[in-house]
Amino acid sequence: MKFIDSLDKWFKTLINLLFWTAGILTVVILGLLYILGVPLFDWETSNGKNCENIPADTIFLVQSHFDDQLLSSKVYPREDHCEMIIIELVVDHYIPPDTAKETAENFIRLLKAIGPDDPPGMDVGRGRYFYNLYMMTPDDNLYLNATKSQLSKHVEFN
Repeated sequence: MKFIDSLDKWFKTLINLLFWTAGILTVVILGLLYILGVPLFDWETSNGKNCENIPADTIFLVQSHFDDQLLSSKVYPREDHCEMIIIELVVDHYIPPDTAKETAENFIRLLKAIGPDDPPGMDVGRGRYFYNLYMMTPDDNLYLNATKSQLSKHVEFN
């Protein structure tokens, strides 16, 4: 029985040693790859931060869905804070406030649904990005401002 207990103890020690060795080797290899500049993910760098691109076709699909409601739109990450998505929408002067809010929320919802962020559920939902939406009139007057933070489940209108 002592032989089996010592064998069991030896086996547990061997397993622990293997896990520690594998963990240390993983950290060393990832560190070397980082030092050598090998890209580990398909991300674009902005001011030293890793940023995931919003694919141009995703932006085009979202924009084309709202063609009948918007005069123009732009979607891009903020240069100094790549987790913040800036959305600029230009609407007609005569859009009703409720329609403007619904359009803003639906624009963010659709961008989350088909973009690189976590998809929405019943609510717009939490996600990886902070959305800052500016809805303006053709003469550059701010009509509506909406934000959706990473932790918030809803779009907030300012």
